[in-house]
Amino acid sequence: MENRKLKGKLLELRKTYKDGAAALGISETSFTSKINGNTSFTLPEVITLCRWLGLKNDEKIHIFLE
Repeated sequence: MENRKLKGKLLELRKTYKDGAAALGISETSFTSKINGNTSFTLPEVITLCRWLGLKNDEKIHIFLE
């Protein structure tokens, strides 16, 4: 996963880690751990994030599959 690109997308959309945690229904600490690569996002979390952030297919590929 390209954490840097995901963080950049959050900044671009003016979303906070707290917002991301709320969208996934997890704690801000858990979201921070996942976005920093210490733990992994589950597939349902990735799907939710993609929808929440309105990611295009190429963005999904660059963030989650590279």
